[in-house]
Amino acid sequence: MKEDYFKNEEEKSFVQRECNKLTCATYLVESLMRVNAEYPHSDNDFDYDNCRNILETVIYEHEDAVEVIKDVLEWWIVDTWMYNKLNEIDQVTLAANGLYFWGRTCSGQSIELDGTFQTIYQNIQDAVSVDNKKP
Repeated sequence: MKEDYFKNEEEKSFVQRECNKLTCATYLVESLMRVNAEYPHSDNDFDYDNCRNILETVIYEHEDAVEVIKDVLEWWIVDTWMYNKLNEIDQVTLAANGLYFWGRTCSGQSIELDGTFQTIYQNIQDAVSVDNKKP
C-alpha cells in the first residue's frame, strides 16, 4: 500500500480496518443475476426469489438499473454500517435477505486506495467536528 496516500495514521487505520471486513462477492452477485435472467420461473431448489430480490433492489434504488449494473466492476459484501455509509455518498448498493453489497465501479488498484473510504472517513471527521462545536 502506498504509505503517503493517506492524510494521517487515523485515516489509514480506518481504511485498513474497514477493508479487512469486506468479502468479494462479484461472482456470487453476477451468478445470481444471470441465473435469475435465464430462469425467472423454475421449480428446482435454488432460491430464485432471492435473485429477484437483488435485482428488484437495484431497480428500486437506481432509476437506470441496467446502466448501474454495467458500471459495477466488483461486488463486495459489507456490513450494515458500511452499507449505510456507502448510501450516504451515493455508491451502488444492494440489500437482499439480510446481505448487503457494495458495487465498486473501479478496479485495478488496491481497494485500500479506493477514494470511497477516504470520503467516508472525512464525512465522519466532519460530523465529529460539527458535534464538538455545538454548545
